[in-house]
Amino acid sequence: LFENLFLFFNQYNFTIYEDDPNDHTVAVDPEMLGHIFENLLEDNKDKGAYYTPKEIVHYMCQESLTEYCLNLDFSDCGINMIDEDKRNLVESIIKRKEINVELLKKSCQSEKSYESWFRQLEMHLDKVKICDPAIGSGAFPMGLLQEIFSIKELIAYETGKAWKPAETKLNIIQNSIYGVDIEKGAVDIARLRFWLSLVVDEEKPKPLPNLDYKIVVGDSLISKFDGEIVEIDWNLKTETQTDMFGNENLQNRKKFLETLTEKQREYFNPNNKNKTALAGEIRNHKIDVLVNQLELMVKTEGLEHPPVKINFKDNKKFAVAQQRYQQTQNWLHTIAKLKKLKQHPDEPFKHFDWKLYFPEVLNPYLVNGNGGFDIVIGNPPYVSNKELRDKSSFESKYKTAKGQYDLFSLFIELSLLLCKEKGIHSFIIPDSYVGRSTFAYSRSNFFSLSNCKKLLHINNVFESANVSSLIYITQKSRNPRNSYISYIKATSVFDWKNSNYSEI
Repeated sequence: LFENLFLFFNQYNFTIYEDDPNDHTVAVDPEMLGHIFENLLEDNKDKGAYYTPKEIVHYMCQESLTEYCLNLDFSDCGINMIDEDKRNLVESIIKRKEINVELLKKSCQSEKSYESWFRQLEMHLDKVKICDPAIGSGAFPMGLLQEIFSIKELIAYETGKAWKPAETKLNIIQNSIYGVDIEKGAVDIARLRFWLSLVVDEEKPKPLPNLDYKIVVGDSLISKFDGEIVEIDWNLKTETQTDMFGNENLQNRKKFLETLTEKQREYFNPNNKNKTALAGEIRNHKIDVLVNQLELMVKTEGLEHPPVKINFKDNKKFAVAQQRYQQTQNWLHTIAKLKKLKQHPDEPFKHFDWKLYFPEVLNPYLVNGNGGFDIVIGNPPYVSNKELRDKSSFESKYKTAKGQYDLFSLFIELSLLLCKEKGIHSFIIPDSYVGRSTFAYSRSNFFSLSNCKKLLHINNVFESANVSSLIYITQKSRNPRNSYISYIKATSVFDWKNSNYSEI
């Protein structure tokens, strides 16, 4: 077995930077783990999951980070530059890993503002929130980790700051990286990639961080528990109203979520000696929220006693009442299961809610109207709605789930919701998205919520899928102005990689 494993490993190169198309020596090449991901999960193709080539990952990560940095305002530092100069400066740092000192100094009012620019850039890089809602083997967040890491190294060199590579990577992972996937095997491999990236820079072996609340097993599209859809109502209530938290007021809800956030942050610490107890506390907190939500639904929407037909003149109304009663029974049954689950701490609790797992980024009680990720990036699954079992659950939640649609188009709608205002969103999807009338609802939603910056149309991206692809870079906006889109077309990854493309 081990001989075969080493023979398998020997087929692959080892690289310093995961998203770098060039070969080096030191860390694990993403293609190795990507192919392991494809081969271990035998039904990946049926679920529309494909490993993304590193040239594509490299391009999308750099373009997304470039657009994020172009959003930054440095006028408070005494730096004012025209858009063209700003783009040249940002692209030189991100794409060539060099600082155009002459251009930067020309735009600075003083030496002080020059130094302040580096501090501000690093501060914004420390704050950036990145998410892949279908993380797979982790290629995209891993690529962005390496890009941010390289820029911070460049800043340290330029400013004479002490360079601590392992600590820097750890901070990026803790502060910036988030991901979700429905497949546990994919999440395990994604976590492994981040652990390996840390091991490379450690001088001595150290305990690795716990990534359970950073890279999560869950259904990104629909919140379910034991087959029952349970969407938590996070709409803000006034101080006098009650909601899923019983009689607690707004401040107590906020305190609960702050505590949960802190506990999850504590759990990340590899030196935490109370890991098991802490995980149990976090799990029980989440179960309690779900129980309270279901109890609220029973109270406000439920029908606790079976309807009597004689009380209904209209058969349709009687049928609706029967459905409502049955739904109430399902909720009560689910409540009983959840309460029983608290008594059995070793049993897994399988439910994912974006605002409960990542409250510091998305929950309205904590983010004061400025919630969302700065960058949402990835390669969502490609599965036609014809192949989906429970279409009604998607169609009740997503306004673009009309007629014929695909899982990737639902992920587009979800990702634009997850983005903060002016946040950057980038996916690689089938090029059928552009021409087919079946995606008209999704395209309308897309252009009504974002300013599309770039489109890259490219053939033969995936070795294992005969599909032409579209890569887009877009910025979420309440007032979209899609007046100019940079469009690039290439016949293959090889042609595009070698710059044989046309820009229109």
